[in-house]
Amino acid sequence: MFASDIYSIGITMYQMFTGVLPYDTPAPSDLEKLMRGELASPPRLKNPKLPKAISDIVMKAIAADIPSRYQRAADLLEALLAARSASAPRRPWRPAQAGAGSGLSDEAQDIQARLKARESVQPRFCWKCGKALHARADRCPFCSEPQ
Repeated sequence: MFASDIYSIGITMYQMFTGVLPYDTPAPSDLEKLMRGELASPPRLKNPKLPKAISDIVMKAIAADIPSRYQRAADLLEALLAARSASAPRRPWRPAQAGAGSGLSDEAQDIQARLKARESVQPRFCWKCGKALHARADRCPFCSEPQ
C-alpha cells in the first residue's frame, strides 16, 4: 500500500468522524497552504467527542509531507488498535497464541490469523475442463459438468 492510499484512508476517516471533508476544493491562491498542510483542521475541533489519539492518527494519515504519513497500512492499523485499547475497557485474559512473540497486539494477531485462514482455502477446479469454479458451484459454468 502506498502513502497515497494511506492519504485516501485518512480522508475517508476524517469524513466518517466529522461528516465533512477536511477542506473544500482549494482556490488557486490556497494551493500553497494545501501543500504545507495548513488547510485541514484537526477532526477533534469539528467533533469534540472524538478521542485526541484518533484525531492525531487521522492528521498523521493526511499529512502534507509524505514522509510524515504512515508508510504502511500495518503501521496505521497498529496505531488505531493502540488508540482503541487505550480508550476501551480491557478485554478478559486469554491464553497466548502461536506467534505471540511477534510484537503485535492481540487484535492484530487475530486479524493476521483470519487473513491466513482465508488465504489457505484451496481453489476448486472442474474435473473435466480444468477451469476454476466458484466455491459453492455444483455445476461448471463452462462445460455444465456436475461437480
